[in-house]
Amino acid sequence: MTGCLVYYPYDLVRDSPLTSPGAASPEEILAGLDGPQRGYDDEIQPRLATAEERRILSLAQVSVVLELARTAYTADRGPVLVSHQIRRVTARSTVTRSRARQRADRRAENAHSRP
Repeated sequence: MTGCLVYYPYDLVRDSPLTSPGAASPEEILAGLDGPQRGYDDEIQPRLATAEERRILSLAQVSVVLELARTAYTADRGPVLVSHQIRRVTARSTVTRSRARQRADRRAENAHSRP
């Protein structure tokens, strides 16, 4: 993986250990601030790797990476986390993507079937 960027709503984490250097468990801290994370939405997009990604990941000239954006929510659907990752494509990541897509499809079907 080339890296992961994580964003938290500033108003939520302003005075928490997440804004200070040092070890912290985001899940525990978020659970204490505004209730535990209750779900998330993933957006997964395969694409060609950039020159920098190929260099960092030691990939072949023509390679595919997975771009993953995750938004985590509280029970009332308030966002508590947004993360962005770039991952190298492997046989396992392809299976994981398929399972994630299936879960996302089921969530979408359930959301549309609610009154």
